[in-house]
Amino acid sequence: MKLLQKALLFAALGAAAVSRLAAQVAAPTPSSIEGTISEIAVNAAGETIMTVVGVTVLVPASLETDQLITSPSKFLTLAQLRSETILPGRSALGFRQGTAIITGTWDRANSRMVADSVFVEPAENVLLGEVTALPPEAGPNAVAAINGVQVVILPGANSGNPAAELLPRVGTTGLRHEVGVPLTSILPGAQAAAEGYFAAGVFNAFVVDASDGVPLVNTAQAVVTRAQSTERTPNATRGDEFDVRGGTYSPGGAAQRAALYRVDTINNVKTYTLIGAPVATVADVNPSFRTWRITGTTPTLRAGQAPVLGTAPRIVVTAIVPAVGNPVATYPSANAANNTAFGGYVKSEEFEVTVR
Repeated sequence: MKLLQKALLFAALGAAAVSRLAAQVAAPTPSSIEGTISEIAVNAAGETIMTVVGVTVLVPASLETDQLITSPSKFLTLAQLRSETILPGRSALGFRQGTAIITGTWDRANSRMVADSVFVEPAENVLLGEVTALPPEAGPNAVAAINGVQVVILPGANSGNPAAELLPRVGTTGLRHEVGVPLTSILPGAQAAAEGYFAAGVFNAFVVDASDGVPLVNTAQAVVTRAQSTERTPNATRGDEFDVRGGTYSPGGAAQRAALYRVDTINNVKTYTLIGAPVATVADVNPSFRTWRITGTTPTLRAGQAPVLGTAPRIVVTAIVPAVGNPVATYPSANAANNTAFGGYVKSEEFEVTVR
């Protein structure tokens, strides 16, 4: 009897061990790759497949919905990721022969990686130094020369250039003051940094940041240079964290605040809810240019409240407000007087938020 009990006990223990081992084996293995993109194509099942440093990678359609496919300056659709449009100065199709950074898990059954996030770019190049020449001396179509290298701004979203769908530039002109405010031109001798890729003897830039220059619009402005948020669950009991940074411009150098609003589309109507209004601090010898930052947690979802405040913001918008006084709390507002340009304040453009 004791032998039988021991045999049954060992059998049970063995079965449990096998079960645990099977569970461990079944768990997907986290994977991460960075390197050259050999191919981006659609397979017979209609799936988007990338080949990066020899690894076959499935890019699920859900990544497009969740905005987890990105280039250096924009969220991409699957069609844009697969596009064969040749980028300026390059000979490869689309992002092929460029660089990808992909995180995900390994799919043992299909011997491939399944992506959780995808970042692609033609190349990872940065040009940092002094503005050594301006047009026309800088070269054909150049916005400037930095360290003697011709810098050309990549086409904008409304340029009619098919490459713009892949690499829409950051900012209105592609030129920015280092605090993020768009510029029409930069000044010789200024420090500047260009982000983009070098091809055919030209540095093709998504954006050029300079320490000095002429504002695109000589009116008060507020811009976002970085916006991140983190969803925390459950949404009914806690808010979501956000970290947003940016800059302001004031023609007379007066102190300014950048009112930050989260944007929610409710019943096909955009609703703006105030997150905060940080005072901008001087960031340059020219007091007209300032920086600001705001971090915090969004309010939790409350009954009867229109904005979905228990969900991390996907889009934010800024407005310049005086250094004193209260910005409009919501827009549209029940008070009709507040529904004109945020109660008389200067509304800036909308900015996408990276949700982690």
